[in-house]
Amino acid sequence: MKRYFIIIIFIIYLIVVVKSTFLKNGFNSPYPYYSNIKNRINKVKLNLDDPMPTPYRLLWFNQTLDHFNFETNGYFNQRVLIIDQYFNGNEIDRICSKPLIFFCGNEGDVTFFYENSLFITNRLAQEMNALVVFAEHRYYGESLPFGNQSYTNENFQYLSSEQALADYSKIIPSILKQYNALNCPVFTTSGSYGGDLAAWMRLKYPFIVDGALASSAPLLSYMNTGVPYDVFPVGVTNDFRETSQDGSCANKIRNAFNELETIAKADNGFNEISTSFKLCTPINSNDDFQSFLSWIESGFNYMSMADYPYPASFLEPMMGNPVNETCNLINQLDNSIDIIISGLQIYYNYTGQMKQCFNTNIFIEDQGMLIPWGYQSCTEFVFPFTTTGIKDMFYNSPFNLTEYIENCQDEYNVTPDPNWVTSVYGGTPNFPSSNIIFSNGVLDGWHGAGINVTDYSKNIIAILIPGAAHHLDLRGSNPLDPQSITDARLLELKYLTEWSEEIGKIKSLK
Repeated sequence: MKRYFIIIIFIIYLIVVVKSTFLKNGFNSPYPYYSNIKNRINKVKLNLDDPMPTPYRLLWFNQTLDHFNFETNGYFNQRVLIIDQYFNGNEIDRICSKPLIFFCGNEGDVTFFYENSLFITNRLAQEMNALVVFAEHRYYGESLPFGNQSYTNENFQYLSSEQALADYSKIIPSILKQYNALNCPVFTTSGSYGGDLAAWMRLKYPFIVDGALASSAPLLSYMNTGVPYDVFPVGVTNDFRETSQDGSCANKIRNAFNELETIAKADNGFNEISTSFKLCTPINSNDDFQSFLSWIESGFNYMSMADYPYPASFLEPMMGNPVNETCNLINQLDNSIDIIISGLQIYYNYTGQMKQCFNTNIFIEDQGMLIPWGYQSCTEFVFPFTTTGIKDMFYNSPFNLTEYIENCQDEYNVTPDPNWVTSVYGGTPNFPSSNIIFSNGVLDGWHGAGINVTDYSKNIIAILIPGAAHHLDLRGSNPLDPQSITDARLLELKYLTEWSEEIGKIKSLK
């Protein structure tokens, strides 16, 4: 049986482990399905009085297609959003403490991240008088090097994190020059996979980038970092377990998965499950059943990642504290199918968007992200995620590198390199750079694969935030935010402001 992945993210980084149907074959990935999500969130706005992000100016940057081949000279249009209302390059003295804050685009439409990063677009932009730039990742959103022919195996050869970082290294100096801001500090930021990119930009381009804020960046989620393969599902399980002192919610979900596997083995079991869950596409084979389990697991994973204290539509529209609300329902139930359905209703169907049946092919329909992210996960990013049904609340599904490689060869005609990330970027808890804030939420299953070691001698600041889910700190302030997230944002602003003043003075001497 082949393993499944969609993203985490998320995805996270991506966002994000999640296991889900991806075309005919599947791979594990940590990041959520960000692409095409704008169509989803436009259908429902849970908080009509939510503040809007500061308006942006659209720029199409003429980007080099291949930064590492001197025999090609192709170019493509890369989408860039610029917020410059609080920044005036013409008034800058030689000593500049007003930074360029550069958002490294993730695996999806850049406008989606712009709309969900109000701490950057509104607060940092205004309080630091910053020039804020959001750059879209190549092959995602509208930054397609070959238009509607971008997602072919031949044209995917220009898709990699290294090419993306090189893209950003070209955009930043160009914008600094345009705004007469060459002496100004430069900070990269983003969350999930984008958080990885923000940290890697500081690591690989220290002559361009002076510091970074990397939120929920699972830099140790790749192979050969020493982090357990089940770190993410165990983290998700803890989120559900800690809703009660006896951990009953997680235990009931684990038992429900076991019961589903028992039902599936019985005569007419697939039909019973398909009918009970009101599936749009019935289960007809063991592969279908494994995809169905992955879809359920993804719902619980994403719910945990987006376990925000207020109603939000970040991945799917949900009420505030969805994990607690789900566990309140589950703890009143005994039937295994009812236990699973109660969770699925909150994640996949909170506003009734599923209509009359559950569409387990939801991830296949969002191919605008899944196809390029699948390629990245089949080349440089190997996520060795494992569930056991012992320490986590899911089912036994060990990572199999041989199958992973075979799936990649079948789908993309490429062979992944499990050692690529650690060879190119490193993979230890002591990040080999400086001036970086690594923030992680305790409710986010990815925090166990993040950088959680502070080193004041290098200005590596690790902030672990109780009560916070996946890059909650990058979102806008909300009256329902826990004090911990308010404190974390103040700390992030403090360090970025101090570094900005220090770096501005240093750059003025050059």
